[in-house]
Amino acid sequence: MRTSIKLVVTGVILIFLGAATCGVSAGFMGFNNNDLSTSDVVTNEYEIEDAFRDIQIKGDDEKIVLAKATDGKCKLVFDEYENKPHSYRIENDKLIIEKAEDRKFELNFSIGVSKGITLYIPEEQYGNIDIKTDSGRVDISGIMTEDLTFKGDSGLVSIKDVKCIDTMQLTVDSGAMNLEGIRCTDFSANGDSGILNLKDVIASRSMDIKRESGMVIFDECDAGSITVKTESGAIKGTLLTGKTFKVKAEHGIVRVPDDSGRGSCEIETESGLVQITLK
Repeated sequence: MRTSIKLVVTGVILIFLGAATCGVSAGFMGFNNNDLSTSDVVTNEYEIEDAFRDIQIKGDDEKIVLAKATDGKCKLVFDEYENKPHSYRIENDKLIIEKAEDRKFELNFSIGVSKGITLYIPEEQYGNIDIKTDSGRVDISGIMTEDLTFKGDSGLVSIKDVKCIDTMQLTVDSGAMNLEGIRCTDFSANGDSGILNLKDVIASRSMDIKRESGMVIFDECDAGSITVKTESGAIKGTLLTGKTFKVKAEHGIVRVPDDSGRGSCEIETESGLVQITLK
């Protein structure tokens, strides 16, 4: 009985000390009761009439959508917390969209709804499009630009029917990337893990892929020169034209066509399946 009482008393003391420590820490961090809230997610829409050439989007964990406007008007839609609104401005011919600034020790809860940034742009050629996000889903479709750069830590990236006059450069640490109907001069995709699914992706000059693990799938893709480097995982699929193949694999199965055509395809992996065919 005495042992049980001692355990209960000890537990109460530890809980009290933990609560006191959190309170002191929160005080130093500027915490107040208003920071802990169940703020609603609201939708705010803006029609952008001023002209711009470049686009820069900085997100956090929200869904980001960049798509062609069906009505020819530029429209920006934010699904955001009431107390943490996003912002946008046009500066030096660039549309800049940013996430809300984080307040100290601020927590928001909302059930059944998601944060998001959606930008509809008219059908015309843009300059540089640069998107950065921590996590979440990114959908890009139906646009034309000179350069497209995307960098994210994790999540799902979907890019469809996009034309880049120069370079498309994608970096995702972990997660899946699905690309279809892409045209560009130079294409690069880097990441640590996850699936890279390429369908009808054609780079007139070069295609450079670097990944530590995961799967790289080609479905009727092509480039003047193709380079794929991975540590493990499968590299397989179909190319449209013949190549001079150079494959280095320490372990695994390698099946590639005989050398043909003027282009080159270099594949390097430590382990995994390499299986390439021609359309």
